[in-house]
Amino acid sequence: MTIYEDSAVEWAHSHPTTMSVSFGRLETVAFQRHPEIFRSFGATGATEAKSSAGKVPADVRRVGSWVTAVFVVLAALAPIAAIAVLGGDRFDFWRIPAERSVPIASVLYAVAAAAQVVTVGLWVSQRARWEPVIAAVFVVGLVFSAFGLMSVPNTAHTDDFSAWGQWYPPVVVSVAVSLIATIAILARFRARYEPPTASDPGGLDEVRETISRLATAERDAIRADRDGALGILHSRGQIDDTTFRDAIASELGALYLLDHKTKKVRR
Repeated sequence: MTIYEDSAVEWAHSHPTTMSVSFGRLETVAFQRHPEIFRSFGATGATEAKSSAGKVPADVRRVGSWVTAVFVVLAALAPIAAIAVLGGDRFDFWRIPAERSVPIASVLYAVAAAAQVVTVGLWVSQRARWEPVIAAVFVVGLVFSAFGLMSVPNTAHTDDFSAWGQWYPPVVVSVAVSLIATIAILARFRARYEPPTASDPGGLDEVRETISRLATAERDAIRADRDGALGILHSRGQIDDTTFRDAIASELGALYLLDHKTKKVRR
């Protein structure tokens, strides 16, 4: 978990309307400059405090997010593109001789393997928790790399391209990397049920005391940011009137307690 927004208002604006609202997440974003406080906001705050992402400037985190997205896309699309090149040649959708299509596919598989390695590294750096999107990328890479094991020699034999063997290793490497990555992330499937607990949370009294030591202007700015985010979510119908009133009335540092209450109501 990382904070990509500069404020809770910005977080509320970008929060998908189809997703339920995490009040602990909202107030963690509002308190992002104070990990000594938000670490006590339940599992959400504890996770963010442990990752210490709040110490990284938002612009840097955004760049990191875009870099991750690029490698994830490459890891998924490169093996698909390789099969498209080979398949077009095989079924005459477009005609690319094997002496050209096999090397192109090999390069794409090399790109896929490299992107998968980087994606695995980024995933591990984020505590290697279960991520459905990343899992799907690894599975796609595995499936289309496995197709390449058969498509490369078949396409080469169809066109009597005898030098295909030298272009085959990247296909094998892509299969191996995606297989290992798929096994690794599937093994972490249960990790989504194991949210960390706050270390030495100290209770609400300690949080209240810590917040009281903040400058008045800082407290007012945080409350205004928090309440502004709540107003946005309420205006979009993501929280109902009763919950909105309870949230606005909640003291600073206690908003995450509403998460447990709203879960009970949904049940």
